[in-house]
Amino acid sequence: MPRPADRWRKRTFVRTPGGKTVMRFKDKKSSEHTCGLCEKELHGVPNGKKNSEVLAMAKTEKRPTRIFGGVLCSGCTTRIIEEAAMVKTKQKELSAVSFSEKKFVEMALGKIGG
Repeated sequence: MPRPADRWRKRTFVRTPGGKTVMRFKDKKSSEHTCGLCEKELHGVPNGKKNSEVLAMAKTEKRPTRIFGGVLCSGCTTRIIEEAAMVKTKQKELSAVSFSEKKFVEMALGKIGG
């Protein structure tokens, strides 16, 4: 009988050269990371690797080292930084920014000194 922790894992049955059938467990792989706004796949982050492989990677291999790296795609990041610059130069008010983008604009203002 499998351990209680193994009861929910995906399993395969493999026939050994001696003729026995052995149960083996499949390792889970990390899912595709998506953008926080538009749900596109993020580039520069490990997709489809085993969780143990991702944990063994260095921090710089896990996500880009730019603002909102590993959270937003490049298009959304550009849009957020432009919105933050407009708010900082008072061309636009923070209340005029869309609700879904507001928290990211506030974070960007904190990082660019607004």
